[in-house]
Amino acid sequence: MRYDSVYINGKIFTSDKEQPYADAMAVKDGKVVWIGNLTDATVANVGTTGTVEEVQVGENIIDLQGKRVLPGFVDSHMHVIMLANCNKKISVLPPEIYSIDDLIVALRKRREAQGEGAWVEGWGYDEGKLAEGRTPTRWDLDKGCSDAPVEIIRTCAHISVVNSKALEVAGMTKDTPDPVGGKIGRDEHGEPNGIMYETAKEMVSAFKPKQTLEMLVSNVKDLGDILVSQGVTTCADMGEFGYCDYEDIFERAVVEGFKNKVACYYMWDDIKDKPWFTITPEQMSPNKQIRIVGVKLVGDGSVSGRTAWCDKPYTATLNDTEEYGIPVCSEQDFEDAIKFAKDHKCQVSIHCMGSEAIKRAIEYTWQEELWVEGVAPGVY
Repeated sequence: MRYDSVYINGKIFTSDKEQPYADAMAVKDGKVVWIGNLTDATVANVGTTGTVEEVQVGENIIDLQGKRVLPGFVDSHMHVIMLANCNKKISVLPPEIYSIDDLIVALRKRREAQGEGAWVEGWGYDEGKLAEGRTPTRWDLDKGCSDAPVEIIRTCAHISVVNSKALEVAGMTKDTPDPVGGKIGRDEHGEPNGIMYETAKEMVSAFKPKQTLEMLVSNVKDLGDILVSQGVTTCADMGEFGYCDYEDIFERAVVEGFKNKVACYYMWDDIKDKPWFTITPEQMSPNKQIRIVGVKLVGDGSVSGRTAWCDKPYTATLNDTEEYGIPVCSEQDFEDAIKFAKDHKCQVSIHCMGSEAIKRAIEYTWQEELWVEGVAPGVY
């Protein structure tokens, strides 16, 4: 066989129990077709020159000079489209931002760059890592931008902080009730402080302009380039908040050069009221670069955000009330999502971090009558 390229003198980890390490590999049509040791008799025809001794470093023979080679990394829990979009937002993380004061400066700069009226967005803050040791509020964000709506997503993506303008756009006031499965943060007078927990986030984000398909595709393609540069070749998209057509977005991104393999889960909240929605065996084929594998339930929130649903209260709350976290989805959601997975022979994945959420997920997924061949409920 005439290989397209041959790599020699490497420290190659193969993941093969029979031969965990090698020093050479051959590539044909973009795939590794042979891997082993250059001194093996089986590679007498490596390259195009006939014998091992004749192999020379050239256009199609690459000397790795002792560099380590690893199989592609698999990120088994990612939100690809969400991360692709966040990549264009303010990164509320070191080395750029260490404090709320730094965030205020970043908001001011982004507002000036974007111009009047456009939403100013950021992501990744963790109050425990900010110098002030607390979550930013609407009044903090107002200092950076008061004439355009601002939304900053917490690192866990279960909580957001918005400014006064965003609350105004959403029509939220002191009299706005908490939504089912969520909570509106309030000050000592009951006024919204801008902190939106769980489903309350969508009460504001629903008013953001929708991104065009072209923008989503471009963002995914750019993220794919970053992932490949870091060795991530395969990932699972564990659900996007806000319905999106995975196949339309990803397959268009593939045409633009997106190289990663992706397994996708649809958020149950986004499809449960769509009686026409289905997942076909063809969509689930493991041979597809972009495939649909199941549906995703959100059982509760995050531990660090104090919204994971627990059987014991969190310590020391601001108002000295006992807080146990938030159960985000209903019992009916569990029943319907599992039935959907059973009918379509697909997976159902359940986000649960607190003990009560885990207990509920186990109770539903371990009912023997709900298990069928091809269905693998997952609790993580």
